Amino acid sequence: MNSLAAIKTAAGDDDCWKLIGIEGDQSCSLLAETIHCRNCPVHAAAATRFLDRPATITALPPRTPAHTDASLKATLIFRIGDEWLGLPAALVHEVLEPRPLHALPHRRNRMVLGLVNVRGVLTVAVSLAEMLGIAPARHTWPGAIARMLVVGDAGHTNVLPVEAVAGIERFAQGDLQTTPATVSRASTTYTRAVVPWRDGSVGLLDAGLLLYSIDRGLA
Repeated sequence: MNSLAAIKTAAGDDDCWKLIGIEGDQSCSLLAETIHCRNCPVHAAAATRFLDRPATITALPPRTPAHTDASLKATLIFRIGDEWLGLPAALVHEVLEPRPLHALPHRRNRMVLGLVNVRGVLTVAVSLAEMLGIAPARHTWPGAIARMLVVGDAGHTNVLPVEAVAGIERFAQGDLQTTPATVSRASTTYTRAVVPWRDGSVGLLDAGLLLYSIDRGLA
């Protein structure tokens, strides 16, 4: 695995996530361990320097994107039950190890699991299995490590416990296929397409509809 010093030398502290990270060609070997650049100490150190520097206005030259094919979409792949699902990587703020769930009194909505402490902020944890109607896993998954995804858009985040995270993949628009009839009705509602992956497929979730439904369920 490349050291942090080697990655700084190869790409520069302030640009590595755009060049070799999730916004670039994903060649950084640290991605296998951190899953997302936001979990990497190089990214954290660059953010600290940015916040500490004096305010300036600088005209930056245009940057040539690492990927010229705009159809390639970075997708975080994870597992619920026996199903592999995907969400846009830009929607996932962090990938955490499992943390204690604190019950919400008088809450009877089965999709609400409780509250999770995320960097000092109590955040609602939501069951995707309940939302999508996914049954518990029927197969054994050796080496699977449960994770919690912190997802959301501007100013609103939730925690989604998942049974495993495979990492980030990029799919072209031409890879997308229609959702098969064998997928459960609830899952079909939130799945906009499927893509071939490894020996099976991944259901790409409709992020906008998913967040909207979570908001309504918590209202």
